[in-house]
Amino acid sequence: MFVKHLIKIYNATLWFAGLLVILMCVGYFAQSYSLRKSILYKLFPTKLIFSFQYIPSASMENTLYTGDRTASSFIKDPVKQIERGDIIVFWRYNEENKKQEYYTKRVIGLPGEHIVINDVDDVTINGIKINEPYICKGEQWEQDRYYNHLDEVEYNDVKLSDDEFFVMGDYRYNSNDCRYTGPIKADVIMKTQDLYFHNIKDFGAITKPEYPELSEEN
Repeated sequence: MFVKHLIKIYNATLWFAGLLVILMCVGYFAQSYSLRKSILYKLFPTKLIFSFQYIPSASMENTLYTGDRTASSFIKDPVKQIERGDIIVFWRYNEENKKQEYYTKRVIGLPGEHIVINDVDDVTINGIKINEPYICKGEQWEQDRYYNHLDEVEYNDVKLSDDEFFVMGDYRYNSNDCRYTGPIKADVIMKTQDLYFHNIKDFGAITKPEYPELSEEN
């Protein structure tokens, strides 16, 4: 009886492992923009399709560090599914390298909103200044503040269209984001970051901030 029970657990584990591998494979191939339009992509609940992402830079410190790994789930309809404060993965075509490159940033502005950037830690949405406790102000803050000037930011006063988002890194002085490249379209957004892995002792869920000052507007 005990042996039969063990065999059932073993078989269930194999089925689960197999399903996990399938979902990871779908997630890997879903990195291809064309697969997002395929029947295969539409068959799977996207919250079950996930992949691992490597964080290559310091632009998201102190939330995500260089070298961190994240687990992220794919989304089908960014306009309906993405919320302010989400950390997302999107792609941008690099003309020089002739390939798609993937970026991880935090969503600050949603479709239809008016974004004004007065300083790296002074952002207003529809005229209301938002509180951003996640912004990195480490030892390099003052040094980086000296070398980076707000007047170099091209997109500091933007009215988003119905399919545009405004994203920025948490380490504003070390992030190439929408302030310099302009808003991103919904169809380039691939995934939302759900879990982080800093090391074997430091891992967990990526929490989403709240913006009560904006809820008062409604």
